[in-house]
Amino acid sequence: MAFPKQNSSSAKEHFIASQLLQIQASHSQSHRRNTIAMPPASAQQNRATTSSSSSASSSASSSRHNSSSSSQNVTLSTSAPQSSVIRALLLPVVVLMSLLSICEGLACYETVNGRATILQNDSWTYCALVPATIHGNEYINGTQFGMGPDTDLLFSYNAAFSMNEDEYRILTVCIYERYDFSRFLPMRPDTAVEFTFRCVCNYDLCNSEPTFSAYLGAIKAESFAAKKK
Repeated sequence: MAFPKQNSSSAKEHFIASQLLQIQASHSQSHRRNTIAMPPASAQQNRATTSSSSSASSSASSSRHNSSSSSQNVTLSTSAPQSSVIRALLLPVVVLMSLLSICEGLACYETVNGRATILQNDSWTYCALVPATIHGNEYINGTQFGMGPDTDLLFSYNAAFSMNEDEYRILTVCIYERYDFSRFLPMRPDTAVEFTFRCVCNYDLCNSEPTFSAYLGAIKAESFAAKKK
């Protein structure tokens, strides 16, 4: 049975159109696969730029860390010599001050030929003042001098000044003493017994008369009051 020509030509056109549609569909599917499998060039460029910037930032941060650590090392290495230089400069000063404090000794007023002068002696431990007194109608001048273990008995003064503490300090001691020189000089038993009243202190130039004037004035007033009674 023969088909009419028009119908055969329309069938061919329909077949060709269906083939074209299949080719377009397969081409579109393959294009979508390629799009998913391979990202576009712009995305690759962005990813490359991001990775390069992150690597650059990490390298910059590592370089900053290295520079900061190196600067810390430099600071530490430079501060150590500075401290050693300061110690080297201060050591002679400390040694000199300690030597001066050892060599200076104690400065006291000393009565020389009736006049008070300032003398300094390494062996002195205390400065002393024997105040002026009136014995009958006679005025006896006072004397000032330094005291050391080589020339004086200091055990009574040492006992008094040894009680010094941070919150309590003894500045001066006035004491009335009796000396029986016959016991010290058995070859001279007729040596007179002497009584001495003196004030003792242990800092520089402390044995001036104004230092003890108020105290001695109070003692004098008390003694007169006792005599009147």
